[in-house]
Amino acid sequence: MQDRPTPADVFLSPHTDDICFSLGVLASQRGSGQLLTVFPRSTYQVRALSLPQESSTIVTHKRISEDSRFAQTCGLDALYLGFDDSSARGSQPFDPEPARALAATIAPTVVAALMGPLLGKSIQPKPLLACPVGIGGHVDHLAVCRVVIGHLQQLELFYRVGFYEDLPYACEPTARMSGLQKLASLLGERQLRRFVVPLDTVAQDLKLRLVSLYESQLTPRLRSLSGFTPAASATVAPHEAIWMLQPAMNQSSG
Repeated sequence: MQDRPTPADVFLSPHTDDICFSLGVLASQRGSGQLLTVFPRSTYQVRALSLPQESSTIVTHKRISEDSRFAQTCGLDALYLGFDDSSARGSQPFDPEPARALAATIAPTVVAALMGPLLGKSIQPKPLLACPVGIGGHVDHLAVCRVVIGHLQQLELFYRVGFYEDLPYACEPTARMSGLQKLASLLGERQLRRFVVPLDTVAQDLKLRLVSLYESQLTPRLRSLSGFTPAASATVAPHEAIWMLQPAMNQSSG
C-alpha cells in the first residue's frame, strides 16, 4: 500500500492478538494509528498455561499486557472497548448463528469509537480502516465484520475500508475461500482489490518477533510462519493480505 499512514488509521481487532497475527508487519511498517479491540475480556489461553484459579480478570490482564507491548512496538495507540469474547460469554466460538445479534449489540459502541474522533474533521487522504474478513467463522470476527459492512455508507465518508485475511484461519485453503466468498456476498456489487504485504527475510523475522509477544496464545503450530501465511496458492510465499474496498460508482476515491 502506497498511501501515507496517519494517526487516524484504525486497525480493528476482534481480540487482543488478531491484528498482530494477521497484519503485524503492515502495522509495524505504517507505524501510526489506533489499535481498536472490541472483545478484550477473555478466559482463553493455551491449555498448558491454564490454571483453575485464573479468572477472566487475570487472563484478560495478561492478554492486554501482551497486546500493549505489540501496540507500543508498532507505534499504535491501543483502545479496548470492554466486550466479553466468546470464551467469557460461555458461547461456542465457531457457531456463526449469533453473529447478527452480536453485531447489533456491539454496533453502537464500535461505530461511536470509529466515528467520534473524526466528526467535524476532513483528513486527506482518508485514513485506513482495517477490518477482519471473518475467515474461519469465529462469531466475534463475523460480528465485527457485519458492523462495518452494515455502516459502510457512513464509514466510507471518513475511511478507506479494507478487510484483512484473518490469520491463522486463512492458512487453510477451504476456510479462506469460504470466508472470502461470504464477504463478497455481503458486499453485493461492491468490488475489492487485494493488496499483499510480502515478507522478505527481515520481515519474516519481525513477524515472528511480534507474534512471540503473545505467549498466552501460542500453540506449537503458531510458532512458525507456516501458521501465518494465507493459503492463496499451494506454493505461496509468506505474506499478509488486505482486500481494499473500491469506491462506489457514485463516490469519489477520496
